[in-house]
Amino acid sequence: MPSYGLYQPFIEDRNVRRLYRLKVRFKNKLHKRMPMTVLINRILDDFFDAQGEGDSESDALNAASPEFLLATPSLSEAQP
Repeated sequence: MPSYGLYQPFIEDRNVRRLYRLKVRFKNKLHKRMPMTVLINRILDDFFDAQGEGDSESDALNAASPEFLLATPSLSEAQP
């Protein structure tokens, strides 16, 4: 498998816990396992679909509104 040097983002601990709780909730509701990558892909698909964006790179760059980005706390402001 070729290596493209893709960036792997840091996911904060609180969000990892949220993802696992969501995964457990889906398992309890659907009575089947859902891989974490499927869960994350569905979350991202829903986000971009809600923004009315397509699949192009320029759409991805413009998906989040400036208000959303400004409302997102930086790592220095994040509480443990």
